[in-house]
Amino acid sequence: MRRNKEWEELNNPKKKYSPQHLVFICKLLNKHSKSITSKNEPLVIEGLRQLAELMIWGDQNSPQFFDIFLERNVLANYMLILNQNVSVKIQVQLVQTMIILI
Repeated sequence: MRRNKEWEELNNPKKKYSPQHLVFICKLLNKHSKSITSKNEPLVIEGLRQLAELMIWGDQNSPQFFDIFLERNVLANYMLILNQNVSVKIQVQLVQTMIILI
């Protein structure tokens, strides 16, 4: 798989547990959730995984993270993903992320 700028920033953020990184992930999911392909599937899976991780961290350390989650309307991206014919890998990660957020 070709590593692009988004992939590098997702896996090597300047500061992982920061509002800026959460906003980056939200923008990334917003961009790629409209049409998931085999090329962007790993990026979406990792984005969902990191989103759950950041939301858990934010719950304990910064209420600003939940505000960003709501402002960026992340659940609408989940619905876009659910309405597509996506791979089992995406479905599993989406369910895991939702369970963690609940």
